[in-house]
Amino acid sequence: MRKKTILAGLLLLALGLSGCAQKAEPAPEIALLEPVGVELDSAAAYIGNLNQITTYDSAVTPEVEELHMTVDGTVKKMYVTLGDLVKKGDVLLELDESDTQEAYDRLAEQIEYTQTVNDYDNRMAQIDIDLLKNQLRALQAAQGGAEQQKQIELKQVEIEQAELNLRQARERQQLSLETQKKDLQALGEKLGKNLLVAPCDGRVAYAASLQEGDWLTAYRPVAYIADESRLYLSGESISTSLSGGATEMYALINGGRYEITPREMEREDYIALVLAGNDVPACFDFEAGEDVEAGMYAAVCLVTRARENVLLIPTNALLRGGGGR
Repeated sequence: MRKKTILAGLLLLALGLSGCAQKAEPAPEIALLEPVGVELDSAAAYIGNLNQITTYDSAVTPEVEELHMTVDGTVKKMYVTLGDLVKKGDVLLELDESDTQEAYDRLAEQIEYTQTVNDYDNRMAQIDIDLLKNQLRALQAAQGGAEQQKQIELKQVEIEQAELNLRQARERQQLSLETQKKDLQALGEKLGKNLLVAPCDGRVAYAASLQEGDWLTAYRPVAYIADESRLYLSGESISTSLSGGATEMYALINGGRYEITPREMEREDYIALVLAGNDVPACFDFEAGEDVEAGMYAAVCLVTRARENVLLIPTNALLRGGGGR
């Protein structure tokens, strides 16, 4: 009886498990992702030349002309101001030369009058000498004794003195006329120099503040003209040792490469900058192309530490770690 009970229980348990297996849901399928591919950059190492290039900021700068008058004078009119564009030959400043012209005309008339008076005085003095010589000949022709001989000697002395006076008068006249003619020449040299003209096409970078009637002394700076047809580079200071040790120098301007040569600065300008505590800019000459204009940025490149026939590999192929590269 007990064995039957155990068998019945096992049978019921088997039936229950069989029923549960039929009712269970299938497990969901898992979608696998495709493996990620990594593309590696590669480049071939090769034998070539290696240079160290140092760049410096610079700018395309126009040549600047300092303009001044060569004579003193009164300002008649200033024709330009800061920033004006001018053409070669344009009048920038005019001096009033009416006073100079009047002085020239007055002195010329005085010289002409002096020459006329001198000629008259000299002719009269020569006539007096001729009269004395006639008197001498009359005394010499007359027969007389010791008294007459004494008169002849006195007349000869009188003639010699008159001739000496005439020579000295002519010398004084000549010196005086030479002085007046030099003054006249100086005034004449001033005439026609009352105009200050532009020596080139360009832009007025500086114009003195001058009004009509102002007195202007010779060689005082009146204007500065920036000649944009003549360009050079001026920029960041570069030590002489570095520039002198460079194997190559060039500039990159507006996408183009230009060969450059260092420009020496005038000693006076160099000393003035140093004494003022300013950096001395590095200046270079170059042949500007048509697409280069004043004010453009330029990168001055100095090539140093050149190595030839070395193995070259890409920079990104070098890994930096605790032990170095």
